[in-house]
Formats: sequence, C-alpha cells, structure tokens
Amino acid sequence: MYHCHMQIYLISRQASRFEIIQKMEPLAPFTHIFLESDRPQEELVSRADVILADLQDMDAVSETEKIISWKAPEVDNYPAVQIPHANDRIYLP
Repeated sequence: MYHCHMQIYLISRQASRFEIIQKMEPLAPFTHIFLESDRPQEELVSRADVILADLQDMDAVSETEKIISWKAPEVDNYPAVQIPHANDRIYLP
C-alpha cells in the first residue's frame, strides 16, 4: 500500500500559531513529523516537504527569498505568501 512520510516545517516567532495543525492526525496513507524554528533555517528548509511560515515581525520578502533559494532546486511550483496585514497573496518566482 502507498505510504508517504512528510516533514512539515513550521516557522514562527509565536510557537502557539501552529498548535491546531500539530494536533491534527495524518490521513491514513501518511505519517508526519514537525520541524520548528523561530526564523527560516537552511537545513530545515532543505529537509521539509511542506513549509508553513508566519513571517510577522520579520522582513517577509527577504525571508521568503531565502526560503525559495534554499528550496529552489526541487520546487516545481511557486509558493503562495501571505504578507502580514495585507489582503492579497503574492507569488514569488
């Protein structure tokens, strides 16, 4: 049977931001672990299958560019980024 182990990287200066996600049970064919830090770290970005980043109180564009450059060789689509206090998503190449 198909099985997928995912590494989900949570970036936030407020650890409680992602509590509800961490409490969710994975779907049947999946297992997951969480990697966490208060700002993007190259080693963790390179290991992650999914990256959720709360970049409030950081230079969101600069931090996003770092994440993209560290992950770029394996990424086949563009990440959606929510800029704090903005209503629109931006897509970075």
